[in-house]
Amino acid sequence: MTSIASIQNLYNVANVASQPVLDFCESEQIAFLFYFPLATGTLARAHGLLLTIAARHNAFPAQIALAWLLLVSNQTILIPSTSSIAHLEQNYASSTICLDKADTFAIREAALPGALADAFGKTHS
Repeated sequence: MTSIASIQNLYNVANVASQPVLDFCESEQIAFLFYFPLATGTLARAHGLLLTIAARHNAFPAQIALAWLLLVSNQTILIPSTSSIAHLEQNYASSTICLDKADTFAIREAALPGALADAFGKTHS
């Protein structure tokens, strides 16, 4: 019997519900692949926090989202899609962005359940 080498779950700046699975993967040395890391770009356009942080880093919001995901765990693999060389270069540049603790914490807090809905003025139960 072979072992499980990796899993892929939904995880991005608006959805960290798979954190317990990621924690287990860390403890068992299983690679965790982020599914839907940018929510097809919706988060990069809509989330004001990412825009604010991106402006401070002279970057795009999507780059901030990817930079944050790169900091989540050493057990993760990030495979963002790309449609052009320019887009690939932007994705690659995400690895050079140094988010500080305040940025990292703010994004994590915004990713907690209900935070994105609150950001758009919607209520959650």
